[in-house]
Amino acid sequence: MQSVIVDNHQEDIMTLYQFIKDELQNIDIYQPQDITERFYQDYDIYFLDIEMQPSGIEIVKTLNQVHPQAIIIFITHHDSYIFQTQIYNPFYFIRKTHLQEDLSIALSLLKKQINQYLNVSFKNENTIIYFKTIKYIEIYRGKITLHTTHKNIQFWQTLSELEKVLPSQFIKIHRSYIINKNYIQSINSHYVIIDGEKLPLSRSYKQKVYEKLSQDI
Repeated sequence: MQSVIVDNHQEDIMTLYQFIKDELQNIDIYQPQDITERFYQDYDIYFLDIEMQPSGIEIVKTLNQVHPQAIIIFITHHDSYIFQTQIYNPFYFIRKTHLQEDLSIALSLLKKQINQYLNVSFKNENTIIYFKTIKYIEIYRGKITLHTTHKNIQFWQTLSELEKVLPSQFIKIHRSYIINKNYIQSINSHYVIIDGEKLPLSRSYKQKVYEKLSQDI
């Protein structure tokens, strides 16, 4: 998974980075003034300082609209911000005054959440794909395509074999499509929209799809 640290204090950035670099791979570092539009889509885990411009809270307001599946971890010197941030449903709140203690707990919880993945092989290259990053899956002429938050990954496997290892948030909507229900933008009797793509909802799967979605209401 892709992680990013955003803070305007270089010393705090490097301290945090040293703690997490052995636990998380693919960590980028940003100064708040360097944030671009792509920033809001390129990462899965966001470590955000609250006291900067734009503030961590302002960043999360945009993230909640653009990338609602992102894992948000606030970091700050001031414990009182914990109450202000709860409305944004962060994954964890780290106090810089208790950095090692809080970060240890956060990483432990994070591992439990993200330690579900596929190990796929294509053209002699092995790739680990976290289930959380998969938006939908399709098969065409025997080749599986995983549409993830970062890129599309292809490999040879039957859809029925893949179904056996998928967690409960995945729903088959068509003989050629399986979706991650957490990325559904809208649904009607003919198709499901994920990331702006219209995916066909087969009549034979429709009832099971609605039954599974209704269980979460």
